[in-house]
Amino acid sequence: MRSIFLGYYLPTEKEFKKLWEEGCFVLDTNVLLNLYQYSRDTLNLWFDVLEQFKTRIWIPHQVALEYQENRLSKISEQTRMYETIKSKLEDTLQVIEVLLSEEHPSIQKDELMEGIRRAFSEAEHYLTKAKEGHPDLFSKDEIREKIDSLFDGKVGEPLPSQELENLYKDGEKRYKHGIPPGYKDAKKGRDRVKRYGNLVLKDIYGDLILWYQIIGKAIESKRPIVFITGDKKEDWWWIYEGRTIGPRPELRTEMMQKAGMLFYMYRPERFIEIAAQRLGIEKAEGVIEETKKVGVLSWKEEIIEALQALEGEATLAQIYEYVESHTSRDLNQYPHWQAAIRGTLQAYSSDASDKVFRGQDLFHRVSRGRWALRNRGESDNSDADTSGDSPTMRAADAASPRANRGGL
Repeated sequence: MRSIFLGYYLPTEKEFKKLWEEGCFVLDTNVLLNLYQYSRDTLNLWFDVLEQFKTRIWIPHQVALEYQENRLSKISEQTRMYETIKSKLEDTLQVIEVLLSEEHPSIQKDELMEGIRRAFSEAEHYLTKAKEGHPDLFSKDEIREKIDSLFDGKVGEPLPSQELENLYKDGEKRYKHGIPPGYKDAKKGRDRVKRYGNLVLKDIYGDLILWYQIIGKAIESKRPIVFITGDKKEDWWWIYEGRTIGPRPELRTEMMQKAGMLFYMYRPERFIEIAAQRLGIEKAEGVIEETKKVGVLSWKEEIIEALQALEGEATLAQIYEYVESHTSRDLNQYPHWQAAIRGTLQAYSSDASDKVFRGQDLFHRVSRGRWALRNRGESDNSDADTSGDSPTMRAADAASPRANRGGL
C-alpha cells in the first residue's frame, strides 16, 4: 500500500538519508530575502551551511527573478525601521504630554515626564547609533555578492514561451480542482504580469512556474529534491487540524510520477537545525530561534494575506477572525494585537493622516471599520506601464507574504 500511496507516508530513515546525502537543495526566494533580516552571527552561520552544501544547492529561475525584484524593497524596509520607530516615540510622547496637561491629585506630572523623556531620549540615541552602524546595502550589497558567489552556475533556465502557455492552460485546470501548488493565489488579478525579456510571467501562476522548474531540475539532475521554503500556505503543506504533517501528498506523488525522485520540504528553521546537527556545528540554538522569528509574518503581511483570502475587502472583525485562525504567532504574547492591526492598516494607507502614513500605500479605508487592498481590481495597462503593474500594485506585491515567501 505504501508504494501506491507514497505521498501519504513520511520518508523512511533510509530515504531521509538519501535526501540529505544525495539530494539537491532548492531554496525559495524568502530564504534568500530573509538573509537581510538576520544578525551577523546568524547570517554567517547560514552562509557557512550553504557553503558546505555548495555542490548541491540550486535555485529555479523563478526564485532568482523574484529575489532580484524584491531585494531593494527588503533593504528599504530594514533601513526605514529606525525612523519609523523614532516617529512612533515622538507621537507617543506628544500623546502623554496631552494626557498630563491637566492636573491630577496623585500624579506628579513633572517628575513623571522627566523620567519618560529620559527613557525616550535613550531609546532615540540607541536608534541613531544603530542606524550609523547599519550597512549601506544600496551602495554595496555584500549579501547579494555572497549569494552570487554561492549560486554561480546554479540558477535554472526560464521556461520557454510555449511551455509557459501550456503551463497557464494546465494551471487553470489545476487551480479549478485545488491541485497544489499555487491554487491559493487564484484570487490574484488574472491580468497582472511581470516581464522578463520576451517572456510574460503571470503572477497568478508564480508558484506553479516554480514547481515545474523544480520538477525539471529533478529530471535533469536525477537527484532527489529538498525544497526549503518559508511559505506556510496549505497549497504547499499538508495541514490537518492546524498541525503541519509535511509536504502535500500530491506534490510528493507528482514528483515521483514525473521525475522518479523523492521530494521533501523543510521550513528554514528546521533545515538549519538539521543541517547544523549533520555538520557538527555547535551552539546553533540562537540561530535556529532567530530564523524562526524572522519567518513569522509581520502585521502588514498578516493583513495582506487575510484580505487576499477575503476577496480583497473585509471588515475589521473579519480580518481579526482570519488572523486569529491562521497566524503562526502566539497571540497570548500580543495582548494588543487587534490594535496593532488597526495601526498597521493606517500606517500603510494614504487615507490616514500624513503623520501616520508611512508612504507605502497598500490599504484603502472603504468605510468605518471596513478595509480593502488598494487598487485590487485595477487591470493592467502595458502601454502605460511596461512592467504590467501600477506602482501601487508593485508595492503591494513587494510587501506581500508571497513576496516574502518568494513571489512576484
